[in-house]
Amino acid sequence: MILQRTRRLGTCLLVGGALACVVPIGKAQAQNMAMRPSRAQSLIGQVQLEPWPGKRVVMMLPLQLGEGWNANRELGNIVLPVAEQELQNALEATGKFSVTQPHRFNPLLRRAVQEGKLTDEMVIQVAASPTLENAREVLSKFDFDQTPMVAQFFLEEVLSTRVKNRQSVTVQVTGRLYELDGPAVSNILLTSDPVTAGRTSYDQVLLAADDAFMRIAQQFVQPISDFALPSAMSQSAPAMATSPSPSLTGKPGGVLAPGMMPQLPPAQPPLGVASPADDDDA
Repeated sequence: MILQRTRRLGTCLLVGGALACVVPIGKAQAQNMAMRPSRAQSLIGQVQLEPWPGKRVVMMLPLQLGEGWNANRELGNIVLPVAEQELQNALEATGKFSVTQPHRFNPLLRRAVQEGKLTDEMVIQVAASPTLENAREVLSKFDFDQTPMVAQFFLEEVLSTRVKNRQSVTVQVTGRLYELDGPAVSNILLTSDPVTAGRTSYDQVLLAADDAFMRIAQQFVQPISDFALPSAMSQSAPAMATSPSPSLTGKPGGVLAPGMMPQLPPAQPPLGVASPADDDDA
C-alpha cells in the first residue's frame, strides 16, 4: 500500500493496483451540504394525495330538475339538454373521470353485449329507465381496473336580483357520486356564483349551472387532506416491574409498628479488620 499526497492536497492510497483518493472539502462547502434539504424535505407541501390513481369510469345519469326547481318548467326542459353536455365536460375536465351515459347505442354497452357481459334487455332497461339501481346493475358486469361509479345531478332553486339595472342569477345544483353499493360517497348542494352575463334568462341559468357543475366536480376529486395517525396516548403503557417493599425491622417481611425507629443491619468492618465483638470473644 502506497500513501501519496496529491496536488489538490488530498490523500491517495494505492491498494492492490487501484488508486483511491480522498480530497478534503472546504468549510463553506461542508456548510452548504449540511444546509441542503433532503429529498423528503423538498417534497413537503408539494405532494397532493389523489383520491384515486388515473381515471375511473363514471356513468352520468341524465340531468334532472330537482324538487327545489322553482323557475318555469318549460325553461328547465329547454336548459336540460345543453346543461347536460356542460355537466359531462365539467366531469371530464377534472382528469379523473371517463364519462359514459346510459344510451341504448352507447359503444361501451354495445361491446359488452357482444362479449356476453350484458344482454340487450339490460341495455334497453337502463336506457329506458336510467335509475341508480339500473346503472349499478349494468356497471357491476364490467371488470375495469378500478370499480366504476355513478354520478347524479339535479338543477334546484333559481334566484334572480337586480344589480345596477342588470339581472343577476344564481342556480342551486345537487351533485351525488356513488360507488356500486352503499350511500353516496359525496353529496353536495351548492349555489353558483352570481351571473350577470348573458342576454336572456336562458343564457344566465345555463351559465350559472355550468359554474356549479365545475365547482362540484372539483369537490368530487379534491385531494385527500391528511390521514389520522395512532396516538401514543391511546396505547396503554406496559406496567413497570416493582420490587417488594424493604424490611424496616431488619427481618424478612417485617412491618414497622407506629412509634418505632427503623432497624438497620449491623455495620460490617472492612475486609481483614476484626470487629470489637470478635476481640472480646478472643
